[in-house]
Amino acid sequence: DPMDPDSPDIASGSYDVTITTGASYTTRRVEAAQAMMDAVQVFPQMMQIAGDLVAKAQDWPGAEELAERLKKTVPPELLSDKEKKDMDPQSQQNAQAMMQQNQQMQEMIQKGQAEMQKLQTENTALKLKVDVETKKLSIEEYKAETDRLTAYANIAKTGQEFEFQKLEHEAHTAMEAEKLEQSSIELDHNMEQAENEPAPTSDSAP
Repeated sequence: DPMDPDSPDIASGSYDVTITTGASYTTRRVEAAQAMMDAVQVFPQMMQIAGDLVAKAQDWPGAEELAERLKKTVPPELLSDKEKKDMDPQSQQNAQAMMQQNQQMQEMIQKGQAEMQKLQTENTALKLKVDVETKKLSIEEYKAETDRLTAYANIAKTGQEFEFQKLEHEAHTAMEAEKLEQSSIELDHNMEQAENEPAPTSDSAP
C-alpha cells in the first residue's frame, strides 16, 4: 500500500509462483458422461426420463442427433419451460398428445388397480366363506360320527342286557326243573315206602 509506510514493497525482490490447474473441460465432460452411464446401470428407468441428456453428454459421433431424437420421447411434464418453448409446433402437438395418452394410461392403471383390489377383497371374502362352510361341514360330520358311535354303544348295551336276561331266564328255568325233578323223586320215594310198609292188622272179637 503506497499510502502505508509500514507495508512491504513488493516491487523489489524475487518471488516463486506456483500455479495449480483443475481438470480440463474435456476431462470434466468425460467424467460427467461416465457418471451418467453409471447412474443408468443402477437406475435403468433414467433413460425414459432423461435419455436425451445422457446421450448429449456422450462424446461420440451422432450423440447430438440421438439426444434430439430421445428428447421427443421424454414425457412433456418432465421438460423444463425453456425446453417446451424451444419445441416446434409439431413437437408441441405430439407432446400434448403424449400427455393425454399418459393421463389415459394412468387412469387405466388406477382403474385396473381398483379392479384388482376389488377382486382380492371378493376372493378373501369367498375364501373365508369356504373356510366357514368347511368347518361347519366338519362339525356336522363329527356330530354324525358321534351319534353313530352312540347308537352302536346303545345297541351293544341293549344286546348285553338281552343276553343277560336270557341267561337269567335259562338259569331260573333250570332251577325250576331241578326242583320239579327233586319233588318228583321225593314223591316216588314216599310212594315206594308206603307200598313196602306192612298193612296194619286188627284183632277180631271171639
